[in-house]
Amino acid sequence: VRAELFSGCVRPLITFALLVCMTAPSGSAVAEHGQLQVQNGKLVNDRGFAVRLRGMSLFWSQWSTQFWNEDTIRWLCEDWNITVVRAAMGVEGGGYLENPDIEKQRVQEVVSAAIRLGIYVIIDWHDHHADQHIDGAAAFFEEMASRYGRCPNVLFETFNEPEYQSWSDVIKPYHLRMIAAIRMHTPNLIILGTRTWSQDVDDAASDPIDERNIAYAFHFYAATHKDALRKKVADALSRGVAVFASEWGTCAADGNGAVDIQETHEWLSFLEKHQISDVNWAINDKLEAASALRPGAHPRGAWGESDLTQSGKLVRGSLHGTWNIADAGVGAQDVVPLPVVSEHHACSLRNRWTGSVLCATLDGSLAAQRDDSSDRSLAMWSFAQGSGVCTRVANKALLGLNLNLVIDFRGVALMRVDDDWSSAKWRLEVVDDVHVIIWNVWKPKFALNLSADQQQVTTCEIERDWWSAMWKLEPLSEDEVM
Repeated sequence: VRAELFSGCVRPLITFALLVCMTAPSGSAVAEHGQLQVQNGKLVNDRGFAVRLRGMSLFWSQWSTQFWNEDTIRWLCEDWNITVVRAAMGVEGGGYLENPDIEKQRVQEVVSAAIRLGIYVIIDWHDHHADQHIDGAAAFFEEMASRYGRCPNVLFETFNEPEYQSWSDVIKPYHLRMIAAIRMHTPNLIILGTRTWSQDVDDAASDPIDERNIAYAFHFYAATHKDALRKKVADALSRGVAVFASEWGTCAADGNGAVDIQETHEWLSFLEKHQISDVNWAINDKLEAASALRPGAHPRGAWGESDLTQSGKLVRGSLHGTWNIADAGVGAQDVVPLPVVSEHHACSLRNRWTGSVLCATLDGSLAAQRDDSSDRSLAMWSFAQGSGVCTRVANKALLGLNLNLVIDFRGVALMRVDDDWSSAKWRLEVVDDVHVIIWNVWKPKFALNLSADQQQVTTCEIERDWWSAMWKLEPLSEDEVM
């Protein structure tokens, strides 16, 4: 199939592409926005108005095949409110290089679903070494462009994440080859990966590609990439290029660690301010922080709250415009079932590092002491669950004084508080079968931690693997409490 470009439009010489395209359903994203274009460094619709796509990426196609189907895409469209899905076709490691027909079939199923549902879809060459597979990539993109070139739904991402290859000498020439293959058939948007795992978008902007309807990819993971990367993106924007956050995560760059709520909030605000389209990583049930689904989630959608991870709940809420950092925290399935929910029940908090227990002192401070504390009741704590993810923590012995655990200038203390004090709200994140990290809601990066001298209890920014910040909830019997 061939086509020729005439004044930015595509005139097909053979109309095979019409067989795979159809009119977008009324009310859908594609019906509303049509053919996307880049004008003055902004993504705009077919009427020239700015548009921001938001959606989800599928996981590597060769390792998460169960979710590459129309039912999953439909559920994401109808229940998650996505306007774009990314088909991350794995290339190495048992992917396209070894099984091209199987991988193309998976991509085509997702693209066909997106076309029927009226959302946009990114065909992603998910590879870190695409410059070593130039001929195969060019043939693939020419085939996809010839098949879907008349469909405004279909976008192309030609190089997922280059590593340390030179932009000007390696990555840019590669992209030019892919652009030439795609432009034989379509003017649709092409997203170009940038150096250092698609972070050095500013380098690409300083030596841009002179082609229409292209955007430069940047990828971020909130717990790893922060202000420094935002400055790179801002620099690229100032140079007049379009950018696209074609992959981002709520956690660390390796897909693990804690979900960084504060930095996720910073990034989402940044993307909204600059009207940058974004795609979250990933629809998968692998046991890692970046996964949106918990292990065993149904392969064809219809997921309930209990099927979503902390990241999945956060991102879905963001897509619906209902996520609020003030209420952010772990999902219900990640909150420890609190054993102390009534006046007559309590538990002790035992530090994983030292085995000492958290104790209150009569002056309102905290200490870590052994079990032979002179007043056992000062080591008893009660929890008042609130909003599903937040909790008040009060000392059992001082309960009548209405003193709650609160973050303050000393680090942490027991104080009288009002109901709306977020500094007195905490969220409990399960790190294994018995231990939790106790995060503060007001300062989401701060958690309850035992000092290096093993005597002082305070709050500080912690790493998720610190045993000094892990506490075991040990329920106490009514006899112990009374």
